[in-house]
Amino acid sequence: MNDKEFCNLVEVFPTKCDNLDDFKRTLKFAYLYGKTITLTTSSCVQTNREMLKNRRVGVSLSGIQQFLSKHTLEEFRVWCDEGYKTLRYYDDVYSEWLAIPRSIKITTIKPSGTLSLLASATSGMHFPESRFCIRRINLDKNSELIPCLVKAGYHLEPSVYDNRSMIVEVPVYFGQVRTLDSVSIWEQFSMCAFLQRWWSDNQVSCTVTFKKEEQKDIVPALNHFQYHLKGISLLPRIEDKSVYAQIPYEKISEEKYNSMIANIKPINFNGNDNIDAVIERFCDSESCLFVRRS
Repeated sequence: MNDKEFCNLVEVFPTKCDNLDDFKRTLKFAYLYGKTITLTTSSCVQTNREMLKNRRVGVSLSGIQQFLSKHTLEEFRVWCDEGYKTLRYYDDVYSEWLAIPRSIKITTIKPSGTLSLLASATSGMHFPESRFCIRRINLDKNSELIPCLVKAGYHLEPSVYDNRSMIVEVPVYFGQVRTLDSVSIWEQFSMCAFLQRWWSDNQVSCTVTFKKEEQKDIVPALNHFQYHLKGISLLPRIEDKSVYAQIPYEKISEEKYNSMIANIKPINFNGNDNIDAVIERFCDSESCLFVRRS
């Protein structure tokens, strides 16, 4: 991505699509939204110059591990390949119709956080910490959502990091997916390279989590995959999560999940029609690293 250029991202969840045709149809609408954004202008002349020239779009996939829990890797490759060709077809058609340049890049895997949670999907290409976990969300202590959440049975507690926030604990179940403790750094590198080959022409956002005994494999993996990736991040796996208070994700047992769910009722927002949503203005996960290769 060039300096001053917009990060123009749209997210699609293939695991929510009924079949390949439904996936392609979803991609069409995702593309149209992203391409439409390139028709707007900003207050920055340099940004406008880059956007008008490149028309860059980043149609991203999330819930990938959930999709692979139900389909083979070959099926996923076909979906990626056919999906990419579909997006390029629509870009040819609509760019000519709008009399604007074709997009120089059109697909990516973004660092998904909030949006994937709304769809009950795993983040981007990443493996979840656990099939069952607690997702902690930070709210302003004066938020009008808090009474609704308390009545619905969610556990809330003051933040240990500041006196202006409350933390709500949300039980999450990702389905029968493979989790981080069952995959090596080599498989994570390989999945990133796979997506860079078959889907993303922008960079794949990937944070490889490694165990202590895998430190010796980092240099060989980087040497091997340097020809297949545009960039990558690495993060040591911390087995003892109790060293951090109120971590965003906490692994829990199925029994714990069921006990939390048993106390939760549907949230009633009646009488709270004036609640304003807080819009994400930046990347919505722990990291958003885009490294450009010359």
